[in-house]
This record gives sequence, structure tokens and C-alpha cells, in this order.
Amino acid sequence: SPCGVRRAKRVSADAEAPAKGYGDTRAFDTRQSELNRPMPGLDGLRGIAILGVVTFHFSPLLRNSVTGPFSLLVDLIQRGVFGVDLFFALSGFLITGILLDTKQASNYFSSFYTRRILRIFPLYYGSLALWFFVLPRFLGPANADVVGSDRQIWCWLYITNWQEHFGRSIGYLMHLWSLSIEEQFYLLWPIVVYMLSPRQLLRACLVVCIFSLGVRVAFIPLGFSLEDSHRLTPAQL
Repeated sequence: SPCGVRRAKRVSADAEAPAKGYGDTRAFDTRQSELNRPMPGLDGLRGIAILGVVTFHFSPLLRNSVTGPFSLLVDLIQRGVFGVDLFFALSGFLITGILLDTKQASNYFSSFYTRRILRIFPLYYGSLALWFFVLPRFLGPANADVVGSDRQIWCWLYITNWQEHFGRSIGYLMHLWSLSIEEQFYLLWPIVVYMLSPRQLLRACLVVCIFSLGVRVAFIPLGFSLEDSHRLTPAQL
């Protein structure tokens, strides 16, 4: 994309120098609006990721009704779960690009975190409020375990991806594990980008990638489950 080419040229020209020109003074909001140009290639990847995740969630139904050679197709569909990993990669790429291009903005932190909060928190916490405070009134005490109010703290703190490893998960809310990883990334990554130069950031990314792959490989012989190797934060960096 033009955005990516421009960014790559600037980084390669002087990786250690601070941003020059308009990047020095323009606010986060202004720079981000300039960078929000259509990127059809990434939209196509999003479509592939969505298709993979949706078909994955239908695979249990197919597993019970398909036999013979078509069972291989079901096995392939089940690999759609990796659409979540593709979403993570796209998110990491786009967010890091925005952070690099707005690094010199005076409202770098406040604008980034405000945008994330307004985009995600109202719907997320609204749905949790309905689940934990409204739904129990209809289900009654006999179905308390289904709601899982005794374990809701994991959801409110965005650490659902750790819940199954350290405790008892709320089955109907386990899909929130991916949002938990996203929020943990949004919380920490702007600080990392701000503290490091582009060249240092590139090195840090390489180290983190190798570390995360190593964690996935090491988890299984250490007794962690396959779910842990996919959902725990160190394995998804």
C-alpha cells in the first residue's frame, strides 16, 4: 500500500531519527485520518479470516453428519480457527503502523486509548452486564452455573484467555478470550512503540516472534493443553 511504502522509506532513510515535518506537530487524530485510506488487500484477508472462523464454528454440526471422504473437508474447515490468528496479525500490523506514524503527536497516548475505549468498552461491558445481572433473573438459581457469576471477574478484567488454565471457564463466554488478548495488546504495545526507535522496535518484534513460537513449541511437552498453546498471551505475541 502507499502507506506502507511511505513508512518503509522513512524508516530505512533514518531509523534512529525522530519524525520530521508534519509528523512533529500534527495531532494524533489528524495523522490517523490521513492514514485511513482503503487497503483492499487487507480487506480481502479480513474476509478470509471471517470465513474461516464462521465455518469453524459450524464444523461440529458437519462432523456429526458427514462420513467418508467428505470428513477430510470437515478437517480442513476446522483449521478455520486460525482465522483468529490472522486477525491478530492484521491488527498488530495496522495498529503498529498507526502508532509509528503518530508517535510525535502531543496526544499520542490519550487519543489512542480514548479511541479504543469508545470503540470496544460500551458494547463489551454492556453485554457482560446483560449476561451477569439481567439474565440470572430469568434463568433462576438452578442455572447459576451456566451464567458463571462466581467467575465473572475474569471477564471484567479482560483476562478470559487465562481463565481455563487457572480456573473453571464460563463455557458460553469463552469466545471472549480473543478480545482479552486484543485488549492486553492495546494496553502495552503503545508504550513499547513510544519507548523504542523504529530500528529497536524491529529488533524487539523479531525477538518477540521467536519467543512466542518457542512458547508454543515448549508448552506441549511441559504439560500445557493445546488450548493453552493457542489462547495464553505469551503464545499469541
